[in-house]
Amino acid sequence: MGVIKNEAGCFLITQRSSDTTHPGFWEFPGGKVEQGESAEAALIREVQEEVGLTVIKHRFLREIFYQYDTYAVTLHCYLITHFFGDASCCESQLDMRWVTSDALSNYTFPAANQPLVAELTKSFID
Repeated sequence: MGVIKNEAGCFLITQRSSDTTHPGFWEFPGGKVEQGESAEAALIREVQEEVGLTVIKHRFLREIFYQYDTYAVTLHCYLITHFFGDASCCESQLDMRWVTSDALSNYTFPAANQPLVAELTKSFID
């Protein structure tokens, strides 16, 4: 998962399409790690595929494990501070926004994302 932060200090979030789990919820770009792929390689690939940005500089933030009722997820969270391109919805997302850390709490994220959202709203990640 890529926590993409622009020069203005805003974070990029996208709204999940209606044909996915958690339809209409907001999320940070990034997705599944393919077999034989590292989490870091998946980050770079998924950010390009989902929002059209080329990752230039990133660093690992944390790993989150979350157990839903019927499945579990492990999120590998990276902060992306340097990138190339203009962000756009490339994979049928319903919307995309750059938001400040204090505005993140105004958006509904899947439960697995809540620890990260809480951290971002309480502190300023450089």
